[in-house]
Formats: sequence, structure tokens, C-alpha cells
Amino acid sequence: MHDPHRPVLRFLTRVDCGLCAQGRAALQEALEERAAAGRLVPRVEEVDIDTDAVLLRRNLERLPVLELGSHVLPLALSGRAIRRFLDERLDRALA
Repeated sequence: MHDPHRPVLRFLTRVDCGLCAQGRAALQEALEERAAAGRLVPRVEEVDIDTDAVLLRRNLERLPVLELGSHVLPLALSGRAIRRFLDERLDRALA
């Protein structure tokens, strides 16, 4: 269900990207942990950078990338880094 009040987390990826699959799994785990704890869970918008020349040029060497507003986490592979990124951006915004 679309909830306009939840922030949008963009997950920049591309087809057949092994690192992106690893990052997607780590992101999913972090989101499930947040949901289980009753914390804010953003809406995830997956973006294929191959559909946009600017995104491709800017992000090809640092995939997967998470974007939340103006905040960016390149090489989003580690569950720990992803959790910290979400905690700092989402929980701090609520404080």
C-alpha cells in the first residue's frame, strides 16, 4: 500500500548486478528489523541506473547506492552500514 507519509528510499541498481543482489538482501533484512521493532520503515523505490545516462555515469562504480533525500550511501553492501544509515537519517528526523 502506498503511504505518502513514509519517506522514499531509492535503491540504485542494475540488472545482473551481483553486488546489488547482496545489497538488496542486506537492505531487506534491515527493513524487516525496523518493522519488527515498530520503527519507521521507508518506502523503497528501486531504480535501474541503465535507464538514465546521468545516474549511470554518476553511480556505475559505486553500486548499489541508497538515497534518502539528499543523503547517499554508496556501496550499500553491509547490513551494519545500511542500518546505521537508516537509523541516522530516519530516527534523527523524528527526534
